[in-house]
Amino acid sequence: MKNTSPGWPRISVAIFYDDALAAIDWLCRAFGFEVRQKFLGPDGRVQHSELVYGEGIIMVAQAGKSADPARVTRSPHSLGGANTHGVMVYVDDVDAHCARAHSAGAKID
Repeated sequence: MKNTSPGWPRISVAIFYDDALAAIDWLCRAFGFEVRQKFLGPDGRVQHSELVYGEGIIMVAQAGKSADPARVTRSPHSLGGANTHGVMVYVDDVDAHCARAHSAGAKID
């Protein structure tokens, strides 16, 4: 197996949102992610971003058509709220993490 690039975990995940800029802001406020990189296209939409939490990285981008016409991404919102992915994150203090997310508007069941 080939070694990963420096600064990258062996597995990372991409998540697509209808409003990726707002999602990045919210993910940072609610869950403590930090923006490592964010690239906007000429239209001001997120083309690619990397958010870090500890050693983990998630990529967040705009849902919809990409530069490759055969590649179309969808957000859960555009699919009637269907869950299209799961992201598991280990945190040091689950109660504090939950309180932070709740105060930022996260729905916690």
